Amino acid sequence: MHFRLRLFLARAARKPTALSLPAISPNPRVILTGDYTTVANVVRNSRNWRWFQQQSLTYYSVVVRRGFCEYAVEQFSDDEYECDYENHPASSSVANIDGWKWKLSMLVRSDEDQEIVSKDKRDRRDFEQISSLAKRMGLYCEIYGKVVVASKVPLPNYRPDLDDKRPQREVVIPLSLQRRVEGLLQEHLDRTIVNSENGDTLDKMKTSNHLENVDTAEHADSFLDGSVMEKVLQRRSLRMRNMQRSWQESPEGRRMMDFRKSLPAFREKERLLQAIARNQVVVISGETGCGKTTQLPQYILESETESGRGAFCSIICTQPRRLSAMTVAERVSSERGEPLGESVGYKVRLEGMKGKNTHLLFCTSGILLRRLLSDRNLDGISHVFVDEIHERGMNEDFLLIVLKDLLPRRRDLRLILMSATLNADLFSSYFGGAPMIHIPVAFFYLYCKLYFLNATEP
Repeated sequence: MHFRLRLFLARAARKPTALSLPAISPNPRVILTGDYTTVANVVRNSRNWRWFQQQSLTYYSVVVRRGFCEYAVEQFSDDEYECDYENHPASSSVANIDGWKWKLSMLVRSDEDQEIVSKDKRDRRDFEQISSLAKRMGLYCEIYGKVVVASKVPLPNYRPDLDDKRPQREVVIPLSLQRRVEGLLQEHLDRTIVNSENGDTLDKMKTSNHLENVDTAEHADSFLDGSVMEKVLQRRSLRMRNMQRSWQESPEGRRMMDFRKSLPAFREKERLLQAIARNQVVVISGETGCGKTTQLPQYILESETESGRGAFCSIICTQPRRLSAMTVAERVSSERGEPLGESVGYKVRLEGMKGKNTHLLFCTSGILLRRLLSDRNLDGISHVFVDEIHERGMNEDFLLIVLKDLLPRRRDLRLILMSATLNADLFSSYFGGAPMIHIPVAFFYLYCKLYFLNATEP
């Protein structure tokens, strides 16, 4: 603004005829017309200087202002200002640097502001002076294309947010992928602890292998392979625990846990887990809708995962029909917040979806019988659920016979029989008086569930 005013005065001095001001003679009734110099001479030669100062100063100031304004409107434009700006870079740089001194001093004093971003082309021209000024004040200054940035912290060589040629895009990461990344990061942190605990043991084993004979060396190698496999399973268990905790702490996981807690089976959770841990065979009865099919296998898997034994746990849950096996597996995987085929999968005739990390498998009774033909001891399986045993199908009855013969050979195997009827005494007596647990369900609970299901149907 000061620069433009000085420019006005300079032009007025160069063109005296363009600015006309009224002048006053010693006689106050006579008003002459002349340029600014004439008015000044008249005022100096006038004996009535006090009268001129008191009576006409206001009038002349108004006339002078009006003359300048009329001259500016008629003779001055923005294009001419740009031309004069290009012709007088020195005076513009001085004013610009003075402005940056004030900006940088305010930035240093401010506790909230971290940087100054400017897109003025004068700042790009005076960047070297601005940069040296910022350096003297302990700040950092960089230029990114057409943008000048002064900051309190060191600036990178490239700022994508200030690049007009690079559009900004929002990246949305799926929740399952985010949980997997968090689990891998936590696994990397926990791996150092496991390595520190097992490092000394592995070194001693490698040293002893060179001192023993061939038979002892072969035995040590097999033991080393077992310890390595144990170490891999421990790492996988830590990863499963971290992923489970991250899901339970997420907003979607909290909403799903609130829904699961509303099921009648949740009130018997601790009682069921204690009974399964103490007994090899448990018979559970509960009416439809109590949550025994979807919740009990999850309770066991979550308990083993939380205790750091998730990778050692492998659960098979049989269903009488293939459609029920597929739908239950899909429901359980959605409750765990992961796609079908990871920790939860299914296997039916001519179709299946499971992976190497599947620890809960829903299948038909025929699939389990077919596996027993090749794997008579069910190696690697820790829990077997036989659901809907009250239907008494041919495959179910034959499966119970085979499993009863298997239990003495596998003392660590847990067998859970689930029925929707109360008369489960027959199955309990068949397995030598296995304990029975009933999940009570109020009538109004099932009535409300059926009512809402009918109301949501199209």
